[in-house]
Amino acid sequence: MILRKHYRKYRAGLKHKLVICFKLLKTIEIEEAKKSLRGIKFETYIDYCKKNDWDLGSYKRIAKKHYNKDILFLNSHSYPICDNWIKKLFFYKKEKILLLLMFHMKVCWTQLN
Repeated sequence: MILRKHYRKYRAGLKHKLVICFKLLKTIEIEEAKKSLRGIKFETYIDYCKKNDWDLGSYKRIAKKHYNKDILFLNSHSYPICDNWIKKLFFYKKEKILLLLMFHMKVCWTQLN
């Protein structure tokens, strides 16, 4: 899995918590995905909403749950390509912020502490 390889290779530059969101997947598919991410510390968020509201519905539910945190949403085709990748994205941040990098239906996100 590309995310696993790149997440381990490149330092984020800021303390953060990685949360992987699984939506519209069967339990066995979720377990297989978790196995492919071995070696990475992450929290699982299962979006039980049956409505296919694409990434934005999941983003909204996650943002409501973590309304007081900076959130960087990535999709299943996004991954780090350099050191300090989170630090660079949040370099000009002044207040709580929500960044979206979107290309696909699956979601992963990073919550900054």
